[in-house]
Amino acid sequence: MLAWLADGMRGAVRSAFPLATLGVLAGLLFSPQGKDVLVALIEEAGTRHSVGGFVFLGVAATALSLSVWYSMRWLLTAHMPGLPLAQKVGRLRAALPRIAGFLAPALVSWSLATLTVTSSYASVRSVAIGSFAGLAIVLAVFYVRRSKIIKRLERRGWLSASARGPHGEPIALPPGAPTPPGTLRVIAWSVAGTLLVGLAVTLFPVTLPRVVGGAAVAALALASINLFGSFVLTYWPLRHGLPTLAPWLLVLAGVFGFWNDNHVIEPATSAVDAPDVDLKADFDAFLARADFNAYREAGAPVPVLFVASEGGGIRAAYWTAAVLSRLDTRVPALERHVYAVSGVSGGSLGLAAWLTAVRSARCSQTPGGAPTLPEPASVTAPLSMDFVSPAIAGIFYYDLAQRFIPVPIARFDRSRTMEEGWRRAFEGANDQPFAKTLAHFYSGCGEGLPHMLLNSTRVETGERVVLSRLPPYALMARSAAPLEACPDEKRAAAAGTPQATAIAQPPKRVFTATFDGMDPAFAARTQPLAGLVHHSARFPVVSPAGTVRRTTAGRPCDLAEFRLVDGGYFDNSGVQTTLELIDTLRGFGKPFRPVLLIVRNDASEAIAQESSGGLFPETSAVLGTLLAVRGAHAVLSRETAGRQLPDLDTIPLQVTKDSGAALAPLGWALSKAVRDAMDADADGVARNRADKLGRALQVSGGG
Repeated sequence: MLAWLADGMRGAVRSAFPLATLGVLAGLLFSPQGKDVLVALIEEAGTRHSVGGFVFLGVAATALSLSVWYSMRWLLTAHMPGLPLAQKVGRLRAALPRIAGFLAPALVSWSLATLTVTSSYASVRSVAIGSFAGLAIVLAVFYVRRSKIIKRLERRGWLSASARGPHGEPIALPPGAPTPPGTLRVIAWSVAGTLLVGLAVTLFPVTLPRVVGGAAVAALALASINLFGSFVLTYWPLRHGLPTLAPWLLVLAGVFGFWNDNHVIEPATSAVDAPDVDLKADFDAFLARADFNAYREAGAPVPVLFVASEGGGIRAAYWTAAVLSRLDTRVPALERHVYAVSGVSGGSLGLAAWLTAVRSARCSQTPGGAPTLPEPASVTAPLSMDFVSPAIAGIFYYDLAQRFIPVPIARFDRSRTMEEGWRRAFEGANDQPFAKTLAHFYSGCGEGLPHMLLNSTRVETGERVVLSRLPPYALMARSAAPLEACPDEKRAAAAGTPQATAIAQPPKRVFTATFDGMDPAFAARTQPLAGLVHHSARFPVVSPAGTVRRTTAGRPCDLAEFRLVDGGYFDNSGVQTTLELIDTLRGFGKPFRPVLLIVRNDASEAIAQESSGGLFPETSAVLGTLLAVRGAHAVLSRETAGRQLPDLDTIPLQVTKDSGAALAPLGWALSKAVRDAMDADADGVARNRADKLGRALQVSGGG
């Protein structure tokens, strides 16, 4: 029994790469995002009668299936002194490669069977399920009958018997014998194919993955990773009496991390900058607008709207744009009353999409004509594109390769692929604002638009970073603020030495516990809007941390660079930033009535309750807590709004429980079925909330 268990553990180590790639494929296919990608393929086949996506997925699943079967044959049956198994190859060891080999298309078929689609697509789904199940059966038959099939091909002259070499079967390969030429050719062709696909994806990082599809890209990449890991990192060293090289390669990647950071941001092509906004003067001018004359005549405080949008990937982005654009059509005064919008992660993208559409409508407005509002469909259309396929290609191809190259290659930065996808999605907007700076966005037609507060998190300190045109200080611009003393200057001042300086502490900040990422000394100041939005939505794995470097000379103690990740690590609601801005504006002494719109893409009202324990409880407790804190901070911020500002009108714009919108995946692509469900839910929420918002904007005396 012990010998059997020991053999099983050694076999698992030998087969680590084939088993891991199948596990990753299953995780992707059965994730909410993976299922929605398959739904999109069904929709494409059912509406446009285009089966190209399924063809690519079938080819990719076949490639992965063959790679898993072929590698496991050698890993489980060849003699390997580095990790020996029992000399006798039993039926189980012979059958395992065949079983694992047909799993790739079988997993696709199984995932398709778990999908929920409308009746109009039911037949398409059934055909897809049957096709991939049939593919799995055909491959299984080939694995079982391959010897007879190969011999028949050799008899007909279609295959050379000498191509396999004297020991074509791994079980017949004696210790010390060279690897057969046929196997070497498979490895060589696999490496060449991997390099070719990787080069194509690198040259066309957005277009090509979208054509092939996210699921197919992942399966092709996993096939390449499996063959390289199985033969180069596992088979070759174990065959020569050495340990597997995979752990050492991971160590090498960790060491190279000191030099190969390729996620350094770059400024916009047209790096237009502008002075800081004078917060007090800007808010005074906002309250003095002619739009608010009726409130002044009635002696009523002006209702000022603030919008906070939670994070949640493309689900949050689409929901935010959909519900605000529909609310805008029902409450025409909405946009004129909004002073600032605070977004996190996908919520930041949704707010930027809405304001981009409003800006474009302004730019197309005829002089002296009535204000025009963008159609809701035009607001959400850019967010209907596939952003997940390019991200997957970057993760599994060029950015993965960068981890093992000691020199940074900027083109291998997968975060630029995400930003390029957003720039292309919004290239139809007036003046292509996603490709230009925030200062450019608010120039020309953008003057007077609500201020964007894009929340991010600094990696080194965990501080919140609010990327905005608003200054960090209420009554002082950055250029006028005193510098904070360096540590040696503070020590000199405390000791009363001649080196003491008059450098003072900066004044009170608008946003507490924040780091000023928009300081003119850093590159983020002149970064494109797509990059700033991405800083708010840099959820690790999908998007790496972005490195922001100093662009001007400073003192020896000044910070040279910092890194930014998703703003949800600090507060996934965006409410805390809004509350602090309201508190600062109230300090200016001008009466106004704040109204807070909270855009929520989650239907739950409380913190989710998770069961304790589970697999690897010590590790899962830490990781689970970090993830749960995102939601807990959002709940805390919403409750704080009610306690600290009792006169604050809070209007939630939340998805309906059990609706299609609530079931939307947390990823970067949405099927048409999900988008239609979110549009319908947004219509209902806008209709229900329009009356309350209209009452909040009514003129009432006595203010």
